[in-house]
Amino acid sequence: MFSSDYVIIGAGLSGTVLATRLSEDPAIVVTVLEAGTTSFHDDNTDIPGKFFDNIGAPGKDWSFFSIPQKGLGDRPVFLPRGKNIGGSSLLNFMEYNRASSVEYDSFEKLGSDGWNWKSLVPYFRKANEQAATYGFQFDKDYYGTSGPLQRCVPRYLDQVALPWIESIKSLGVKANPDPNAGDNTGVWITTATLDRNSVRSSAASAYYEPNQSRPNLKIICGAQATRIILSGKDTLVANGVEYLVDGVLHTINATKEVILSAGTYKTPQILELSGIGDPEVLKSFGIEVAVNLPGVGNNLQVDHVTATFTAQLKPGHETFARLADAEFERMQKDLFKATGRGMLAGVPAAFAFLSFKDLDKDGSIANLVADLSLPTTPVSDVHKQWVCDNTVSFLE
Repeated sequence: MFSSDYVIIGAGLSGTVLATRLSEDPAIVVTVLEAGTTSFHDDNTDIPGKFFDNIGAPGKDWSFFSIPQKGLGDRPVFLPRGKNIGGSSLLNFMEYNRASSVEYDSFEKLGSDGWNWKSLVPYFRKANEQAATYGFQFDKDYYGTSGPLQRCVPRYLDQVALPWIESIKSLGVKANPDPNAGDNTGVWITTATLDRNSVRSSAASAYYEPNQSRPNLKIICGAQATRIILSGKDTLVANGVEYLVDGVLHTINATKEVILSAGTYKTPQILELSGIGDPEVLKSFGIEVAVNLPGVGNNLQVDHVTATFTAQLKPGHETFARLADAEFERMQKDLFKATGRGMLAGVPAAFAFLSFKDLDKDGSIANLVADLSLPTTPVSDVHKQWVCDNTVSFLE
């Protein structure tokens, strides 16, 4: 057994940032347990237009599946999640946007004092550096200029993007010049986590890579956390972690804190393996109950339920479909590496976020929602208020 001041489970988006920030103090030793590898740079990761090639890739993606879903004809749903240092910031499509201010303000309304749009904006600014591409000028009240995570408007926009935006506007949807300034509704071009050379900027490259030589920061890769070690009777304290490396069980002691940041799916699993969760579930797997907490592993609300369609375009439009031609892709790859431009510098960039009013022009659905006799909770009250708020988006 060896010790560390802080032991962080998971070197994903949160764990990497936490480890980097905590280790700014040279007197503090931080150890991160990461189940994946140290690899966070390769062409498929760094080149924006190759983003689809990472989804489901062995060694990069946990490639989870849900249990069969009754509402989907008993079909399991694929749930990608990043596995290496940087987590899902190595898998995502690099769009980097914010919710509307009223949504952040709801944190405080629901009881989290000090969590609101005004208090969070300084941290949004601190996290990133905005590069001005295409002559875009960004309001420094909302955008950072010296943060580690790089942002810019993608240097390639496919030929369909601007005509599509004009089409959406013709339906009465407003054009939004800045969806990151407190109102994200309307139609707009996104910013993306790309650096000035059009290379993906991830939690790994932005936070860990520049600081990996710190003697007080250690990441153990290939380390699968199996349980948090708890001590005490009336008050339990997390003081260590058991983990596997190449099938061998190891233990690390935390003299200050254990921080669990293993993502949406692995975090509740590790809690349950540690005896924290619903007693009925734990007992069915022979796990001794340490903390009766039935909510662990329940009520997951999966966002981004996506319905896709394919449209055939008139001749003369060049789309990402051309990358299916191996020779064309090779030429585009050479262009990207030489200039940071070309089709492989692009990511999906045109978006429309529609408010409820955009979908309910005459207000008839909103009236039905207002009249619903559902159990009243603080959360349901907020949701009902959002129906009448034109700055809250309901459909992407």
